[in-house]
Amino acid sequence: DWNLVSGATGYGLYIRDVTANTLIFNNDGGAKTGTAFTLPSGYLSNNGHAYRWAMTSFTGASESAQSSYLYFQAPTVVNPTVTVTSPNGGENWTAGSTYNVTWSISGDTSQINYQLVALSTDGGNTYNNISTAQTSSARSFSWTIPAGTSSTQARVRVRALDVSANILAQDASDNNFTISLPVVNPTVTVSSPNGGENWTAGSTYN
Repeated sequence: DWNLVSGATGYGLYIRDVTANTLIFNNDGGAKTGTAFTLPSGYLSNNGHAYRWAMTSFTGASESAQSSYLYFQAPTVVNPTVTVTSPNGGENWTAGSTYNVTWSISGDTSQINYQLVALSTDGGNTYNNISTAQTSSARSFSWTIPAGTSSTQARVRVRALDVSANILAQDASDNNFTISLPVVNPTVTVSSPNGGENWTAGSTYN
């Protein structure tokens, strides 16, 4: 924002990326009015660059005054990194049982709105979500593997997304793990004799 200049009919704004020595915004001709202007997104990078800006006032088409240069620096933002920690390859999980899918996140998490956990049964070629939206602070998901699920090429993937559903970061199991069907132990049932029979010694019965 700025103070009004007496007699001015408009204002110009200039912003230079000092680090890259590039003029990134040039509003010549005094098109701005009022005492404030919001710079649209996309002009400043989050890479720690230093910037310099100045204002000019115009009376009609003629420049009437120019401010001194002001400097500021954009913060360096480290994009988030998601790392799946379990299952990460080699595990043997059983369908019908419950396990914890776990992951870690480093970097700037301020833009994460929600997270999704997905399963691949073909080595990571395709994924289907197995979770609803998880909070931005979640680092684990309790998963009951549906009965009948089996694969020797299973992997999980975790995605961190912003409020507009843009993917900020993602990671998947480094290697395949196995989902096995539960082992069903054999059952023996005696059908005869099963009680109440009267068998005679020396005779043969089935």
